[in-house]
Amino acid sequence: MCKDIREKFAELYSLDVNKYVEKKQGLSYLTWSYAWAEFKKIYPDATYEVKKDEQGRCYFGDENIDYSDKDSLGLPMAVLAKYIKETTPNAKVIFIGPCTAKKAEAQLESVKPYVDTVLTFEELQALFDSRDLDIASLEEGVLDNASYFGRIFARSGGLTDAAAQAMKEQNIDFEIKPVVCDGIEACRMALLKLNKGVLDGNFIEGMACIGGCIGGAGCLTHGEKNKAEGDKYGREALEKNISDAISLLK
Repeated sequence: MCKDIREKFAELYSLDVNKYVEKKQGLSYLTWSYAWAEFKKIYPDATYEVKKDEQGRCYFGDENIDYSDKDSLGLPMAVLAKYIKETTPNAKVIFIGPCTAKKAEAQLESVKPYVDTVLTFEELQALFDSRDLDIASLEEGVLDNASYFGRIFARSGGLTDAAAQAMKEQNIDFEIKPVVCDGIEACRMALLKLNKGVLDGNFIEGMACIGGCIGGAGCLTHGEKNKAEGDKYGREALEKNISDAISLLK
């Protein structure tokens, strides 16, 4: 390692980040936005690389489980982004949410043409703060063009509920036997059982974050989220089923 790099790492190592440390699920961590901002101050030319397999897909695994995203264009962000680009050619698509994994998904060759950029809630808040925008002082708009199932999609079990409802509305004769995985360890165990042929189910809902997307790393708050509040918000939707919500796009 050259001297310049050693000096930069020494400077990074000496930073006092204690007041920025957050705790969740027994782990102590720094938010990605803060850590990367501090890193860039010391190493302004730094870049990062999303590791992919030979087909250009995001990849991770261990000696027991291999997983790669084989159909990224089937994921919600990509599907909606593709629809927007095809129906409004000059549109710019910016995904905003709590999920840092979407940054990697947006780099996939199958998704790149449709998603222009991805921001977390933390990054959006930082943008507001940098412009001295007080969002709380602005008039609140109404977001009502989403079904109950669209609104609960982000909590653990919501994807399973939505999948079951979609099959019901489309008269698909399939008995879904879901395995709802709440957290990365539950996901790992389900994939391991699937790999060994002992999984008691035919549909895996894998939420890497405890509680689902509502517990994502890019959220503005990192306490436990109330599933009941999410369901309550879902019941306030004007469109009660998926077909009604989709019909608004036609």
